[in-house]
Amino acid sequence: MRLMEGEHVGPFNLGNPGEFTMLELAKVVQETIDPNASIEFRPNTEDDPHKRKPDITKAKEL
Repeated sequence: MRLMEGEHVGPFNLGNPGEFTMLELAKVVQETIDPNASIEFRPNTEDDPHKRKPDITKAKEL
């Protein structure tokens, strides 16, 4: 909300500094939406990041 209300310029990473796997995320979604749903595995793309841990320093400074 602060980003929308202020005059901040440039990219900001938003998220949780904690790291988790895509499988862990898929299981949370599965449990929340439909426990009977199946999780489909596909090969990663060439540009797929190996780590998904955003640096949220700029967002914390607001």
